[in-house]
Amino acid sequence: MVEQAAHNRSAVGSSPSGPTNVLESSKTMKKLFLDDVRKPYDPTWDVVRTYDAFVAYVNEHGCPDVVSFDHDLAFDHYPIGEQISEYRTLDEARKINYDAYEEKTGYHAAKWMIESGHIPAVVIVHSMNIAGTENIVALFKGLRCQVFRRKYDPTNPVKILEG
Repeated sequence: MVEQAAHNRSAVGSSPSGPTNVLESSKTMKKLFLDDVRKPYDPTWDVVRTYDAFVAYVNEHGCPDVVSFDHDLAFDHYPIGEQISEYRTLDEARKINYDAYEEKTGYHAAKWMIESGHIPAVVIVHSMNIAGTENIVALFKGLRCQVFRRKYDPTNPVKILEG
């Protein structure tokens, strides 16, 4: 289910703390925020909370111009007690056993997007799960889109410039 559906968008941009002026465009932009608990950067984002809702949104509305991904979308995804420092290398940390999850993650949503030919112009990964973030970023590497890692910070939103 989509929580918000305001479509008065024109451009996204960048700042030292993450993307805020990423795209310069006069067209109306569709922006999708995938996260199980957090609120979007501002009310112009459509919000979905699960993998299934994400797939349904893209199938119904088409590929968004901008997607902001969280990785962990269910309680069993949260690596409680695990820290990146417990791994010897980032490659070792990236070896998340995705088959062990009952609920699908943001990684699954990103993978589905690519496999179904839906490539957004801008991808933002705002997950606090470092390994999950890197896995999502790696999926989009080399594709025709801009990809950003951005720590979620509701006090420093992705700004939309009215055009």
